[in-house]
Amino acid sequence: MVKRLRNFLPSFLKYTKSSSQDSSNSTTSSTHPTLLKISEFINMPLSEEKFFVEAFTLKKKDTTFSYERLEFLGDAILGAIISEKIFSLYPSQDEGFLTQLKSKIVNRKSLNTIGAKHKLRSFIINPSRSALSPDIDGNLVESLIGAIYLSNGYQATCHFIETILIPEHQILQMEHIVVSYKSVLMEWAQKNNKELHFQTGVADHADPSQNYKAEIIIGTKVISWATDISKKKAEEKASKRAFYQLNPSKKIKENAFPNHRG
Repeated sequence: MVKRLRNFLPSFLKYTKSSSQDSSNSTTSSTHPTLLKISEFINMPLSEEKFFVEAFTLKKKDTTFSYERLEFLGDAILGAIISEKIFSLYPSQDEGFLTQLKSKIVNRKSLNTIGAKHKLRSFIINPSRSALSPDIDGNLVESLIGAIYLSNGYQATCHFIETILIPEHQILQMEHIVVSYKSVLMEWAQKNNKELHFQTGVADHADPSQNYKAEIIIGTKVISWATDISKKKAEEKASKRAFYQLNPSKKIKENAFPNHRG
């Protein structure tokens, strides 16, 4: 399985470790408290500590040494491992289903939830007084995956993702999770032969932070509207309101991941 997956990974993965590498032969020699906590969390020794330092270093001017490069790498590794997992879990499902499910699992909202659940910010080596990106939790998930891959190898990364980060039961739950109410609303309109329109523009609103207004129109009737800081967010918020207005008794689960680290 590992060999077959590697054939699909981009050429930039030139640092590939042998999948048969026995990381248990290495030990974490550092006494740095943060590195010890990382080792305890991922439940394995840190074979090459430098990658974990990089994975939890915030970006500074005039240097590329930060979590961002490992985030790039971890994104590809995570995508490959999750693709293989759902391919095996759903042998009778088509490509469209598999693509949609993968998107639910590795999208930014899900990764942010996972990162926040495991409190990955607490591992940051160089905390900043400046406001962090709203996506920092998900970014750190990917940089950590990249660090584990380079340090401990592919099999160790698979084990971490499948036992700690995204266990199989959570993947199965994601099948029924809604990521985009706009997509759900569009599917509902198509299924019920309804004429659906999204009208989005600059908001004439007292709150200057709410820059855009979206209206959901079915036929000629506006059934919901919302404002937010971007067109995408305004449309999603309005779509959620419209969905529950059309389906008042229906409740949809939006998150398969617990809010607190257990």
